[in-house]
Amino acid sequence: MSETDRLVSFTLSAGSRREILFHLMQGSATGQEIASSTSVSESATYEALNEMADRGLLINREDNWQLSGTGQLVAETGRQCERLNETIAADADYWQNHDLSGLARRFRRKMYRLADAEILRAPETDPHQVSRRVEQAIRAANEVSIATPVYNSRHADALLNSSGSPHRIIFDPSVMEQLLRDNPEGPDKAGIADVGIRVQPVGVALTVTDTELLLSLPRLGGSYDPGTEVIAESEPAVSFGREVFEKYWRDGMPIKEWINIECPGLADRAGIDS
Repeated sequence: MSETDRLVSFTLSAGSRREILFHLMQGSATGQEIASSTSVSESATYEALNEMADRGLLINREDNWQLSGTGQLVAETGRQCERLNETIAADADYWQNHDLSGLARRFRRKMYRLADAEILRAPETDPHQVSRRVEQAIRAANEVSIATPVYNSRHADALLNSSGSPHRIIFDPSVMEQLLRDNPEGPDKAGIADVGIRVQPVGVALTVTDTELLLSLPRLGGSYDPGTEVIAESEPAVSFGREVFEKYWRDGMPIKEWINIECPGLADRAGIDS
């Protein structure tokens, strides 16, 4: 265990230290102010303050306590852990049975930003409920970005018929291959040529609008799950979705370039823009 891990473990393992640390995230305070504003007794407050000061987490100037840089980092880590616990606790069964490995590690570390998310499940009596919910979000949005490992014609129609802009979509190469098999004259025949398209392997289905994040994770084992959707409307969640999409977009290959490699000459014949 690293020294940083030991500091985090030491601080968060005791409720008194954790509560005081989080309280000081709001600003400096005296020991008496901390004791009166938390559930920690005055004697336990000073004991915890001195323990954390000894480890470099706090600075004390004439009984005015504040977080050091180290303390700020540990406190923020603790907050993130709490939010992650909230995310998992909201629907433990979902997270136990779905796979996050399609997201880069740096994004998996930020899943706490989905603490307000709800899990929508399509009932057996209405198996297309989730798909309709995504379609509604696309139609209502002013801005839409989609990354998908599967092709959904209803979502494509919703994207083309929504009034907002810009619209961007990232297709997994397997989706483009299927589209070209079904429409050998090019994506314009599939009705998607007016959308900004790039091609990039994607391990999750992601729809990000100006107000919502809609995320579909595969089941353990890798199969696509059309019957569930993680939906979040908070700014941290939407910002998280944008970060994931922009990483895919930067890494993606413009559609004309991809088709020229996979199907030489088709892009020019079909009039596909990059």
